Amino acid sequence: MENRLNWTIKMTIVGFLIVVINLFIIGGGHGYFEPLFFSFPIPCILLNYFYEINLIVVILIFAQFPIYGFILDKNKNQIRKMSLTLLIIHVILGIIALQFIPVGFK
Repeated sequence: MENRLNWTIKMTIVGFLIVVINLFIIGGGHGYFEPLFFSFPIPCILLNYFYEINLIVVILIFAQFPIYGFILDKNKNQIRKMSLTLLIIHVILGIIALQFIPVGFK
């Protein structure tokens, strides 16, 4: 039996590894937050409204890459086009998130 959510599983693992790497880079709040803002732009853009990391942001951090995988799984016929679209959107949102880093995270 073929797994229908192949990309979702792969992107979940990748997302978890990126979270772990970012936790080491942040260093308990004394490191660099910029990789976090580029790796997870959607939740980090919301930090401009909340000014702190709360439960919604944490849930979105852990859900962002599985959602990317789910979108890729649903568009298997156009996998290259959809992955390029997701990459472009992610980079644009990452640049926006880096431009508007809240003062407490600089």
